[in-house]
Amino acid sequence: MEKKITAEILFELNNIFQQKGWKLEEENKVGVFNRFIDCLSRLSHEQQLLILELTTRFIRVGFQDYFKHCEILFQKLEKNPDIDLDNLKKIYVVPLIEPKDVGSSKSSTVMCYLFKSSTFFRYSPKFHAKEIVYLENLEIDPSVNDEKSLILVIDDFIGTGKTAKSAIDYIIDIKKIDTSKIIVLAIAAMNVGVNLLSSIGIHVITSISINKGITDYLLYSEQEREKKLELMSEIESTFAVHPNECWGYDRSEALIEMTRTPNNTFPFFWKTKKNRPAPFPRYPR
Repeated sequence: MEKKITAEILFELNNIFQQKGWKLEEENKVGVFNRFIDCLSRLSHEQQLLILELTTRFIRVGFQDYFKHCEILFQKLEKNPDIDLDNLKKIYVVPLIEPKDVGSSKSSTVMCYLFKSSTFFRYSPKFHAKEIVYLENLEIDPSVNDEKSLILVIDDFIGTGKTAKSAIDYIIDIKKIDTSKIIVLAIAAMNVGVNLLSSIGIHVITSISINKGITDYLLYSEQEREKKLELMSEIESTFAVHPNECWGYDRSEALIEMTRTPNNTFPFFWKTKKNRPAPFPRYPR
């Protein structure tokens, strides 16, 4: 394939990396910058400009950042006027995981470990005297409804909210837990997912809130949105993206990488093919 990328595009990509503090080179492997160049070189100039524009709004949350965001979640929980922490005696911390996935390695179980490792519960005036109970699954005893307690259901990322709702439905419908007992905490969450959980009466606290990258971007006119979505469809056609993955899972249009890039993100950024190493693959490369 003939490479086609101008000095202007390379200069702009370099500027984005510098502004975001991303490494240009990575030891002993093909770095993100070079993977970007390879992917961009397969696109038209207009398509390249769209990818660069979206990249300026792309968020990367590495594992080293998780503790910082957990602290933000703790602080928001502590300061939330709708949560009466003073009268609580017990707090349950459980992973946001569907019952069918219990026993699998999921990011929500890692989040539980981070919460358990954190000193915030121990040293916060609001929490230090309370009993903290960590569970590895959603098997919560209905007796908690009679306790002065709160259930924190935690994960690192919430996309459309459908997986989260499935887990919450299990807690409410099968385990018979009152909705008022449940708070969902997530490092990052798409607003569409937060709205879905809110619609069933679940309070969500997040460190990073995310809108759809094109459809919900306020600076675009309706005509611009349609044009950019059309361009993205052309890009995804170039890379043979499966119809179920177009614009990200369930058309989420996310622009984020966590410890693993969620499939809610535009596939350009994570979809790896045999001859195309994606900038932020879902699985380490």
